[in-house]
Amino acid sequence: MELGGRKRKILQSIVEEYVLSAEPIGSRTIARHTDMGLSSATIRNEMADLEEMGYLISPHTSAGRIPSDAGYRFYVNELMRHYQMSTDEMARLRSFFTAGVFQLDRMIRQVGDIMSQLTSYTTIAVTPEIKRSFVKRFGLIPVDESCVLLVLVTSEGIVKNQLISMEGDEDSLRSLARLLNEKLAGLTLEEINLVKINEIQHMLGANHQVLMPILNFIHDAITEMDGSEVYVSSTQNILKHPEYYNISKARELLGFLESKENLKNAVDQIDTPEGGCIGVVIGKENKFNEMQETSMVTAGYTVAGKLAGRIGIVGPTRMDYAKVVTSLDYITKGLDEIVRQLYKQEEGSDLFDQEE
Repeated sequence: MELGGRKRKILQSIVEEYVLSAEPIGSRTIARHTDMGLSSATIRNEMADLEEMGYLISPHTSAGRIPSDAGYRFYVNELMRHYQMSTDEMARLRSFFTAGVFQLDRMIRQVGDIMSQLTSYTTIAVTPEIKRSFVKRFGLIPVDESCVLLVLVTSEGIVKNQLISMEGDEDSLRSLARLLNEKLAGLTLEEINLVKINEIQHMLGANHQVLMPILNFIHDAITEMDGSEVYVSSTQNILKHPEYYNISKARELLGFLESKENLKNAVDQIDTPEGGCIGVVIGKENKFNEMQETSMVTAGYTVAGKLAGRIGIVGPTRMDYAKVVTSLDYITKGLDEIVRQLYKQEEGSDLFDQEE
């Protein structure tokens, strides 16, 4: 049975009122907060129909009703209105874009913190699967007479840098950077093997000792970045919601969220094939028993036009879906733009030698 306009408006009102109050919603509340001009008796009849159709649940302790998973799903798909962010909320989001952070992994951590503060939910952020990326370029930047900043950039936008002790004038550093890029750029991290290293050492001849601190840095970077990273922000936010005042229920969910593998699998269960595409999984739609009383909203972010990672917001099924979707859409689109600008800066920067 399709929902007529009256039932749709009542269901919408029940979801939005329940998100605010966490208390079962009765017919009088709906009568006060809608302009349909219906009596409480008529609204009760409509609510009974919605319950029979599976969109509402009637708790044993109250004459009011709450949305079911199916009710939330219909709301998200058909009834959810665009959320208008407040001035303060916009300021918090914009603070991310003006923070001057130019490493993707640090950006993702910061995004998680901001989204958790803004929504009062828990944020999970997954960085790119680095083993699938390749080295984009190396740079050697002189700092003083005996110190050089070595910079490694991957195709996924991850930037790693380290100060190393090395003597050399600008021309020699530029030549070494050119050699590193010639031999290593375009290779996956797994393809930078002993054969490639020996080729570079042979070309450097007697100066091959300068390669050792660089090799140590590459080894450490590969070890640190092997596989995707998962960051979780404000797990304790779960405890702010009355659904988790029950200690055993809260302990079960918090225990699940302690595992990075669980977090990554939870985010990956939602198919978000393109950056900016929002995915929502509600209640028992979750594949994991521990999360079947929660909802998750995810969005992908892109690097060079390809899906690089995901950001997910976890909360009770009584989630403010409109606020989460709007905020997540805003922040991931901004993240896409920041990474795009970062790539443009790298391409035109003198920090990386581009001479043939």
